[in-house]
Order: sequence, then structure tokens, then C-alpha cells
Amino acid sequence: MKENILETLKNLNFTEYEAKAYLALLEESPLTGYAVAKNSGVPRSRIYEILDSLAIRGDILVSPGNTPQYTPVPANELIKNRRMKAEENFELAEKSLAEFERSANDRENIWNIMGRNEILDKVKACILSAEKEYSWKFGKTNSKN
Repeated sequence: MKENILETLKNLNFTEYEAKAYLALLEESPLTGYAVAKNSGVPRSRIYEILDSLAIRGDILVSPGNTPQYTPVPANELIKNRRMKAEENFELAEKSLAEFERSANDRENIWNIMGRNEILDKVKACILSAEKEYSWKFGKTNSKN
């Protein structure tokens, strides 16, 4: 079961060591960094780097002092925070990609036309296209056809 939870946390962008440290803190807290390393199997040489990463992301809380104590954010709060962050990222991606797509489409409308007849032909094609789009959207036709 613990392996399944580790995989689930990895799917939430935890590294393996972060997932192990967080689970160790869920099992027992508050703990010192040394105790987290001991209980989680994360090497002591890496534990403070891992705990700092978790604290910066808001996944754990730190009680400062001579010997800092670490406490996990409750699992339901962790999930809520990750869900909110994911939703923010999706909204940002949606807006950014739509904006990029619009600017890319605008670039496609830049023509390099040489010659009077070619210019007039392109203008006529644009007018016809606009009339068709207008009649399609509004169900009206231009009586000057």
C-alpha cells in the first residue's frame, strides 16, 4: 500500500525522496530532520535539501529553533492546494495558448502581393469571403451580387 501512495505522490510531482519524507511525517510528526531521514530512508546527506524543497512548496511546516521540527500539511489540504495550483496552470495555459494562436493566425493574414491586378483580385476575394461569413452568421445576403 505504501508503494501505491509513493507512486501517487510522484504523480503529484513529488520526487521519490520528497514522497518518502512526506509519508514519514504523516506517520509521525513533528520530527527533526534526522528523525525524518531515519524513518523515511532518505539519506541524511540529502534530507535537509528535501525538507527545504517541501517547505518552500508549502507541503510541510517548519517550527524554527535550535533543532527545527517538521510537520506535514494535512493530506486533504495538500490535495486541495495541488488542485488549485493545477487549475491555475490550466487557466494560464488556456489563455496563453489562445493568445499565441490568435497572434499566429494574425501573422497568416499578412500578404505580399505585387501588381495592381493581383491586389484587386485579393481585395475582391476578401470581400466575397466577408459577405459569405456575414450571411452565414446572420442569415442575410447582399442584394448587390
